[in-house]
Amino acid sequence: MMHKKLITVGIIFIAGVLFLNAFPPVSAPPIHGPKLTTPTGTEISLFIADTDAEREKGLGGRDSLGADEGMLFIFPETSVHPFWMKGMRFPLDMIWLSDEMEVVHLETDVAVDTYPALFGQGIQARYVLELSAGMAEKSGITLGNVLSLE
Repeated sequence: MMHKKLITVGIIFIAGVLFLNAFPPVSAPPIHGPKLTTPTGTEISLFIADTDAEREKGLGGRDSLGADEGMLFIFPETSVHPFWMKGMRFPLDMIWLSDEMEVVHLETDVAVDTYPALFGQGIQARYVLELSAGMAEKSGITLGNVLSLE
């Protein structure tokens, strides 16, 4: 009798494990990573996009981005990384950065209705930073600035 109960419990346990493994986990939101300090001393908390899937989704589908938040797209190597506004619901400032985090190109106040236009074509960069529209100017970010991560 005890043997049957153990077998039944074992079968239920195995079935439960198999059932739970049948459903993939819900994808987590982007990782809130380091802080970026701008020339005016503003600290911006960054969401990090360092996988193909995260870079493709970006901020698309979100309704807003806090004034003290941004998304840093990290690429495996310096190359041309054009961006678009697919799925965006709010305007952005886009900032292309070198390996040394030097600002090499800016596109400010990019409207959501610009899709499928591409921005940053022909610009060699390792990183791209997206901020809410107007934050680059408010934070004193201009060409040639070197931004710092903490």
